[in-house]
Amino acid sequence: MNLASGEAVTLSHTRSKRRAQSAWGRMVDVHGERGAFRHLSAQVGGSDAAFHALSKHEIGTDLI
Repeated sequence: MNLASGEAVTLSHTRSKRRAQSAWGRMVDVHGERGAFRHLSAQVGGSDAAFHALSKHEIGTDLI
């Protein structure tokens, strides 16, 4: 499992806001915001699910 998929799993399955925000931050540091979103979308089943996972943990993004 590479960093992006591991962090995406953490972000999508954790209940902890702090852990989710930390995982998202690491993904963005490594892949940039678009790349991180692409990895998260692939892990959770699409862009709508990715936006839901981010908003659930109060993570904002400039992506539309």
